[in-house]
Amino acid sequence: PTIITYNSVAHAIAKSGARDAGHLAEEVFARMDRWRDACCSDEGRGMGQYSGVLPNARTLACVIDAWASAKTTQQQSFAAERVEAILDLAIQRRRDYVDSVMGRVREEEDYFEEDEDDERVLFVDNDGGVEEEDI
Repeated sequence: PTIITYNSVAHAIAKSGARDAGHLAEEVFARMDRWRDACCSDEGRGMGQYSGVLPNARTLACVIDAWASAKTTQQQSFAAERVEAILDLAIQRRRDYVDSVMGRVREEEDYFEEDEDDERVLFVDNDGGVEEEDI
């Protein structure tokens, strides 16, 4: 499967109105990780040059959208926590990626630094470009 496949499924779940859409969309997110891990493992080396897929901004938006449309009171009560946890994971992964590309080793407290002037954070995208996002 490609990123388009995973994102299409996550988007369909988010728009489906299913009672457990948040959980289902998170499962798509988790399957992406498992598929990539399987492709990169010793057993998966026979898959040729395919290395699996990583969640992108659209994937995250679909999972967040699914949680935002939580139907039950119980799901609504922890939807914000789930979205925050997913976002924190994505931020951590991006920073780890940037650090590995730059050859940096960061201390734990360095991961959540902000630009105090305008509260913006810079991220390097997969094409090497720099994105600026409000926090």
